[in-house]
Amino acid sequence: MYRLFVAVALRENTEAHLDELVDAARVEVGREFRPVPRGKRHVTLCFIGDTDPANIDDMSSDLGREIGQVDAFEMVVEGAGAFPKPERARVFWAGVRAGARRLVNLSTRITDVLQARHDHRPENRPFHPHITLGRVRGRHVDLSDVIRAHEHVRWGIDPVAEVHLLRSQLHPDGARYTVLERFPLMKE
Repeated sequence: MYRLFVAVALRENTEAHLDELVDAARVEVGREFRPVPRGKRHVTLCFIGDTDPANIDDMSSDLGREIGQVDAFEMVVEGAGAFPKPERARVFWAGVRAGARRLVNLSTRITDVLQARHDHRPENRPFHPHITLGRVRGRHVDLSDVIRAHEHVRWGIDPVAEVHLLRSQLHPDGARYTVLERFPLMKE
């Protein structure tokens, strides 16, 4: 079985700017903060989960057709936040301001086609476009001050011109991602 998800990659420049936010969280939390390394940060549009490799070609065809009907656009990576909430943070993230609604629509289209044609069960929570920057081990921490200090910082403006189907392989040193397919959006 392959563990799959669909995501939008970030530009290197945006990732470099996000290092400032990761460093701020690391200083605030200490050793319990496990940052997501540069090159592995992205906006997850849909977590698919375990999938039989024999089904990937059909799934890719359906995803390519659906995604190919969406116009390319830009997203503005801005601000910071935490799940479940800043005062009890377990997951620290950068937000998406402009382009967020279009990412939600794209995520919905992807989830709908996977549900209709591939028996995919969507997550029970609403999709919130974000880039996970790190996780807190063991305990909840208060990241309110870090989030407030960075709530209006613009980290980058990234094109959303293609979407990736990725395989995630879990290893003791962290997840390894492999791009299985690239799906271009329509050019504006």
